[in-house]
Amino acid sequence: MSQVCDIIYNSVTVQEAASILFKGMYQVMFIGKVKDLNEEYQQYSDSLYDTARCLSGFIALESEVIDGVEITISKWKGKEDVLEWAKDPLHVEAKKQVHKWYEWYKSYHFS
Repeated sequence: MSQVCDIIYNSVTVQEAASILFKGMYQVMFIGKVKDLNEEYQQYSDSLYDTARCLSGFIALESEVIDGVEITISKWKGKEDVLEWAKDPLHVEAKKQVHKWYEWYKSYHFS
């Protein structure tokens, strides 16, 4: 609990907060403004996340869309697991289509 208090009361950066809360894990945060929250987008997104959940090293994934902005955080055992995820064929295809689905996006990696 003291770590959470440190984050709340001591103006730490996002990177510092992530390293405190998720020590020993590797996290990826994806934030993007979705162009059209349609059925096709939702099905593709669900398939992509289902694939991630089946990979070695996967720990957890949380995703939410708020006012058209998707925020997804995936947690992995290590950086090498994220690199394997990056090579997954469905993930590779998703990255090629990023401008089809999003007006803008950002991705952050934390260890």
